[in-house]
Amino acid sequence: MSKKNKYNFSKKADKSNPFVVPEGYFDNFSERLMGRIELEVQEKKRPTFKIINLLRPALLIAASFAILFVMIYLPVKTFRPKTTADNNVNSSELFDFLGLYHINDLAIIEAFEEPAEEQYDQQFLENILMASITEYDLLHLNE
Repeated sequence: MSKKNKYNFSKKADKSNPFVVPEGYFDNFSERLMGRIELEVQEKKRPTFKIINLLRPALLIAASFAILFVMIYLPVKTFRPKTTADNNVNSSELFDFLGLYHINDLAIIEAFEEPAEEQYDQQFLENILMASITEYDLLHLNE
């Protein structure tokens, strides 16, 4: 093998400069440059009203509320305990189900005033009432 470089571009390359300025380019260069500058200034002065520019603040506010909703409401809804309100049961249906709709204050008072066949002491009667009626029922008896 020969030690000479078989690709010798220096002999084939043209020694002249390939980058030339077209004739008359700089004759009217300043007028063309000033004309382009004036066009850019006029375009910047002209207001561009796009619908997205008008709606951008409202869209940003709506997006922030949506993000807050997702970050706060959904975890709270997911992890809170289920209540009767979640099951769409109102108090009257609950009393009907438990059989407490016919108990009122008057019925309780009459039960204490009637002479019973067997005599019970006051503490025994209170224990019976407290065992059969919960605090929730007591709060909602007068509704």
